[in-house]
Amino acid sequence: MPAPKVFPKSSWDRFAQQLDALPERPPNDRGLAVREAIKEIKTTIRAAQAKGYSLEQIIEQAQSVGIDISEGTLKRAMRTTVKRATPSDRTARTTRPASKSTAVPAKQDLRRPASHQETMRASHPVPPRATFEIQPDTDDL
Repeated sequence: MPAPKVFPKSSWDRFAQQLDALPERPPNDRGLAVREAIKEIKTTIRAAQAKGYSLEQIIEQAQSVGIDISEGTLKRAMRTTVKRATPSDRTARTTRPASKSTAVPAKQDLRRPASHQETMRASHPVPPRATFEIQPDTDDL
């Protein structure tokens, strides 16, 4: 395992000062992930499709302004812009008591029975380890 890199404290302090001195970047200069961007312009893309433009033609328009994405990427981004359940939403659903009519039966134990495991051990015995008696070293060195 390689040793961790170590740098002088003064270098870290200078680095922190440089970061503090950086000016605020304008929001338009910041990068925007495809999923986030598609979420913002999804209605515009749908409107272009409603006008009769294919995804391929829409992608050509994106490429003309420097956005190089594939059709698959666009399709995936269009599908995944729907709100996903957050962990707190999932917890709320699972902690609600179920009514008797909608109760789901408990899952069956799908593990193999103990008799199967014993059968497997008997049919595939583990070979004994090579054993020998350890004797003290009696030779003079």
